[in-house]
Amino acid sequence: MLPPWMMLATKNWGSVAVLCCVAMGAISLVIGCSPPGTRAFLEGDRLLRQGKFAPAIEQLKIATELLAESAQPRAWNHLGLAYHQAGQPNEAVQAYQQALRLNPNLAVTRFNLGCLHFDLNNFPAAIAELSAYTVLEPKTAPAWLKLASAYLRTRQFDAAEKSYQTALQLNPALPEALNGLGLIQIQRKRLREALTFFNTALEKQPNYAPALLNLAVTYHPQNRLLALRKYREYVELKPRPPDSLAVEEIIRQIEAELNPPPRLVHTNPPPALTNLAQAKVALSNAPAPPRATTSPPPTLVASALPQSKTSPPKSNASLERPATDAKPGTPPIASSTPIAPPSGELREEPLPRIEVVTLSNDFAPKLPQDVTPEPPPTPPATNTLLAATPQTVPEESPSAPLIRSVALREKPKSAARRVLDKLDPRGWFGRKSAAATAAEREPAAQERATRETENRPVRYAPPPAPAVNPRPQPPPVPRYPYRSPARPAAGDRAQAEPFFAQGLRAHRERRLTSAIEAYRAAIKFDPSYFDAHFNLGLAAFDVKDLGQSLLACEYALALDAGSADARYNFALALERAGFYLDAANELEKVLTDHSDNDRAHFALAKVQAERLAQIDSAREHYRRVLRLNPAHPEAAAIRYWLAAHP
Repeated sequence: MLPPWMMLATKNWGSVAVLCCVAMGAISLVIGCSPPGTRAFLEGDRLLRQGKFAPAIEQLKIATELLAESAQPRAWNHLGLAYHQAGQPNEAVQAYQQALRLNPNLAVTRFNLGCLHFDLNNFPAAIAELSAYTVLEPKTAPAWLKLASAYLRTRQFDAAEKSYQTALQLNPALPEALNGLGLIQIQRKRLREALTFFNTALEKQPNYAPALLNLAVTYHPQNRLLALRKYREYVELKPRPPDSLAVEEIIRQIEAELNPPPRLVHTNPPPALTNLAQAKVALSNAPAPPRATTSPPPTLVASALPQSKTSPPKSNASLERPATDAKPGTPPIASSTPIAPPSGELREEPLPRIEVVTLSNDFAPKLPQDVTPEPPPTPPATNTLLAATPQTVPEESPSAPLIRSVALREKPKSAARRVLDKLDPRGWFGRKSAAATAAEREPAAQERATRETENRPVRYAPPPAPAVNPRPQPPPVPRYPYRSPARPAAGDRAQAEPFFAQGLRAHRERRLTSAIEAYRAAIKFDPSYFDAHFNLGLAAFDVKDLGQSLLACEYALALDAGSADARYNFALALERAGFYLDAANELEKVLTDHSDNDRAHFALAKVQAERLAQIDSAREHYRRVLRLNPAHPEAAAIRYWLAAHP
């Protein structure tokens, strides 16, 4: 950046040319007449301002060696700034720290180092450096804004609120501070106060995009019409916001909700079914139409600051590969797009991939909860290779205590009752037994026996302990019992292909039961038919026969363990069946060989965030999704989640 005297706006271009020539001559004169250390520093500063970071680093290194000790701190600060701008954060940290060792009160270095720690998500270190800077320079509003943002990302809402208020005292027209205060109120569930701050920020700066989008998201659950208007204002901003495509999809969803299409009424009776001869189907290579996933609208806030603590939108996970035709005489090759119910008429030509941005209907922040998953249903028994999932019978744990009902001991009580019967006047005039006669003969012995009987402790079974509400324990995460089938032997592919073609046609027409039967028939003739196992897993997944889907995926992986699509589908079936740890493990295997698979990163992050409460790992995978695909359909919702989970 040039000095202010070199950025004067004037219409006298001749004067500007003369001024520039004089300025450049003055700079050259200063550099030429300076010692080597000073010349290197000035040259490095000039290159740094021009964005030439590599040569600037070389000159500033020379300056740190040749300058006097009193001038070295600023040279090290400039060197750290050059490393920072060149994308070398470790070297930048070392240079900044060297500057602070030479001069701990160098305020500009405190600010630069705090910003670097902030960019590296090291928020505690950023808070320490920025706090030190505000002590040295308490009248700098941008520093208070940065400090407040760091506090907000560490969920220190009171400290963040004080820092934002200090920034507003220094500059009441800061929309960033007002937007940040609104985000704090969102975290505190005070939506009315949050709306006030967002609206005030827009009064200060009508085109401030984060506040406008936050306002729309806050209105979304309760007032769709007003939220729709704010969303439209957001996408019309100039320059166009980076996530405008995602917001446009939200607009279309709200419009569809507010203006649903009329329901179709069938006036004609359904056609009667007739017995049709099964003809041999010609195979084609046209891929099935891609699946358009639909879900409830997500919570979305566009801001670099943390916002409400919510999970990313829960969308129906789509399987990645479609049913594919196999060419005769060639090994089966599966394609990479999912088979699912088409959202319109079927087309035979390949269609572009359709992904719908989804929003969550709930705006209130939700913490990850432990969910007890439903066990996978047992698939029906079949006569084909794909057997039904065996039903396991839980065994009694030998270490578990055996609980039996214990009857009360009545013997002492009966003895006491007999003594009382002898004292009952109603028995005085009856016939006396021999024992009673003996007792009369020995009254002292009888009295002593009576006292011993009355004083004998009566032993009852201990009463049950009072009910105590135990501390709730998280439900155990079930694990999937892997069948790990061996690789099936090859069969008669020629006889299997017609059945596969029938299954493929039924699959495309969404006649999933018929498709499943045809795929299983194909597998019966050729157990090594990879595409048949693969598509069987897809069809069973769609009809929620998760046991059969999981087994089919295992057979597909037994045939091709390196198939990323088959393993990805296996992971989705495991996740739906409630085997969350196993689903995460399978997705990690996918990423081991395909680290740039943004869909696998996204699915793994969802499982870790929503099912396993592994927030740190989920955060890294969500960030990887944004790096791999900045225009991801759910990029805005991911950024919202990342802001809420710094």
